[in-house]
Amino acid sequence: MDELARWLDQRLAEDERDAQDRRGIFPQPGVDDDGTVWLHVRPGGNAVIVRQRDPIEGYDDLAKLRNWAGADNGWTQARVLREIEAKRRVLSDFTETARLRDEAASRIRAAGDHPDPGDLDTWDRAEREAAILEAPVRVLATVYRDRPGYRAEEWAP
Repeated sequence: MDELARWLDQRLAEDERDAQDRRGIFPQPGVDDDGTVWLHVRPGGNAVIVRQRDPIEGYDDLAKLRNWAGADNGWTQARVLREIEAKRRVLSDFTETARLRDEAASRIRAAGDHPDPGDLDTWDRAEREAAILEAPVRVLATVYRDRPGYRAEEWAP
């Protein structure tokens, strides 16, 4: 699971960079918090973002376009970045719990026949919590199953 956690963290970092740069992540027009509308234009297959504050030809009402681009479809930059942060929190909870479990297990092994009861309690609690958190991490990773490196047989929920 350590490899899945690292791989998923890399995918989230890529999404965050794309969202901050507005590259390839928004399927429809969007709107910034300041009301600037941005659109995808694909000349030659390359996505280019056009930022627009003035009326756009074919749209006589920029307010309607802003509403369509942001409020109705929800794909604003801020919303995508919040989604990435929420996914990171789930991943962070899992990795921190797994770290605590693994450290306690290491101390238990080193203690041999006389493990510290606190380490046993820590390991037991962290093992249960990690098992619970593993399922959502696997589900989050399925979003990226078409990306190189995804191990469907090993990581699928």
